[in-house]
Amino acid sequence: MKAQQLCPEEFGEFDPERFPEVPEENRLFDRGRVRDIIAGNLE
Repeated sequence: MKAQQLCPEEFGEFDPERFPEVPEENRLFDRGRVRDIIAGNLE
């Protein structure tokens, strides 16, 4: 999201209407997986 705001020509245009949702293809990590790891579910 920050990269889109600072360098839209390289990372695509930031769409404030979609905030806080980030399209899956633009995510750096899987939020669900991080949540599972924090909860101790290390599968």
